[in-house]
Amino acid sequence: MTIFRNEENSPALKLQEVEVMAFRVACGNFIGLSDLKATELEEPGRAFLPVGIPYAKDMITVRGKGTSNEPSINDGNWLFFHLIKGGSIYHDRLVLAEEQDSITGDRYTLKKYDHETFYKKDGSYSHTVIRLLPLNPAHSPIVLDPQGRYAVIGLYVGQAAHIQRVDKYRYPDAGE
Repeated sequence: MTIFRNEENSPALKLQEVEVMAFRVACGNFIGLSDLKATELEEPGRAFLPVGIPYAKDMITVRGKGTSNEPSINDGNWLFFHLIKGGSIYHDRLVLAEEQDSITGDRYTLKKYDHETFYKKDGSYSHTVIRLLPLNPAHSPIVLDPQGRYAVIGLYVGQAAHIQRVDKYRYPDAGE
């Protein structure tokens, strides 16, 4: 089967593409590049978005590692995320959380976001406890250190066992 990439203004159905990241996302405790063997790293690039996963601009796919979200999310599957910037409406959502560390490098996990909120008399609020919950009850939640640097960078939208990568140039005579 041949798949054609359509030009921007083509009337044909455009196959959506997502960025493939080299790092892996933990379905367990946070992991980063330094926690992986060279053979576990993925080749960065682009892939076609599988049918059934909703497209949004700036999507990424990352291979999952671990069992804390099984049986809903399988170890080794490709996980798809809508990247987000800012905001705080994550409660009970599956999120791509990043632990930011200048020494060991950034580390990532996929968990269900949970928090307890303290409301002040002036109407403002703060989160007193933030937990990242596994879907598999055999695993423990991650309670975020209030002194740590964390960010929610993506919302989980689906998974696939395989992806089809996009070749930069499909045909020998094709150029920029």
